[in-house]
Amino acid sequence: MLLLLSVITTFLLSASCQDQEGSIADLFLSSADLETDYRSQHYAEVKQSLLATWQADTGVEKVWDKLVKRLEKRLEAVREQGSDGVPVVQFRDIINNGGKLPDNVAKKVSKKGVVIVRGVLDRKTVTGLEAELLKYLMDNDAYLDKEEDTVYEIYWSKAQMRARTHPNMVKLMKALLKLWRTEKVTDMNLSKPVMYVDRFRRRPPMSQFPLPPHIDGGAAERWTDPEYRAVYRQIFNGSLDMYDPWLVDHRDTANMNSLGHANGATFFRGFQGWLSLSSSGPGSGTLKVLPNLAEVTQYLMLRPLLPDVPADILPGVVPGKTFHLAKKWHDALTSSLVSIPSISPGDTVWWHPDLVHAVEEWNSSASVNSVLYIPAGPDCPLNREYLRRLRLSLAGRQSPPDFPSSDREKDYTGRVTIQSLDQAGLEMMGWPEDTRGAGGEQCQAP
Repeated sequence: MLLLLSVITTFLLSASCQDQEGSIADLFLSSADLETDYRSQHYAEVKQSLLATWQADTGVEKVWDKLVKRLEKRLEAVREQGSDGVPVVQFRDIINNGGKLPDNVAKKVSKKGVVIVRGVLDRKTVTGLEAELLKYLMDNDAYLDKEEDTVYEIYWSKAQMRARTHPNMVKLMKALLKLWRTEKVTDMNLSKPVMYVDRFRRRPPMSQFPLPPHIDGGAAERWTDPEYRAVYRQIFNGSLDMYDPWLVDHRDTANMNSLGHANGATFFRGFQGWLSLSSSGPGSGTLKVLPNLAEVTQYLMLRPLLPDVPADILPGVVPGKTFHLAKKWHDALTSSLVSIPSISPGDTVWWHPDLVHAVEEWNSSASVNSVLYIPAGPDCPLNREYLRRLRLSLAGRQSPPDFPSSDREKDYTGRVTIQSLDQAGLEMMGWPEDTRGAGGEQCQAP
């Protein structure tokens, strides 16, 4: 009876945040539509309100001109450094530094918003995870047929769960979350990472999978939602020098998915990230980033307020889609992304939730490029609510929150169950200590 209640509740909750079966491609506009603008009178009203509260002594255009000059120098350095400009650190150096990023690395990450951490898992462990993951696909006839379908809507394999809860991954998440800070009393524990369940990507040689420059975690909501807008309040009042991209206040109360669409975020990810199961590098369909955080964010947030933008347009915003960069509005940025350096199995990549990133269109290498998406998010009310729905999804054998509703894995062989979770899995999902009692998966998801 309890399991039945969990399943019913899961379906009811899913209706608001999960629409129908789909894929990651549903988040993005086609290349032909990237320059299309969406118009809304609501956007015009929001922009008018923001301009009315502008507090700087100089107007928006003068502040913008000053920002552009500073940003041009930053972007020139980004293009000159290329892949070498992406910060890199060894996992052992973090452990030897008391579980913190070395100061010189932390300083670079704070400015650039991205870091590669090498050697998080050893090759033997990674080889085992990949073998188990491929067996999961084989046993359940889950291989994708089309070469361009490289992102698997698979979430509940035991290999993925082991990677999410591996002690080294948890230690690294704690180290990364220490870069965030707060200025107010908040019910958030930045030293306690919790679980976010995501899919994985497997790109065969010579496969095409274009993801244009974008930012995840909401689009119009950055301007229209009062709490999300408060994250960028220093930008919107003209005090650009006061803006701190690592101030966590208001991010845990922001509504990132006001439309409730599938693939929309309802979890605060302090870092997006992935674990590499293969060797890859520039040209192999890898990640591209724009390693500048503060100035690029200021540019994107102020761009809609300039007089050359029609009043009813938020450049790069289309309802139900991720926030994307359009050449006609963000040309200074679109040409400045760089591919991350070469990656080995067991290496990880992490980036700030406001960092502009993309994916190389082609895997031009002769090897498979395979990664598990694993972000880092802290214990906070928003994420606890996500965990409640995540537990319901596991008990109800459904896809997790924030993704298209599906029971694809419902009867898969080797699927994660409550009973199969280890202590780390139970804790990171917020299950009570006595969950794995005699009732096992018959227990209700609290």
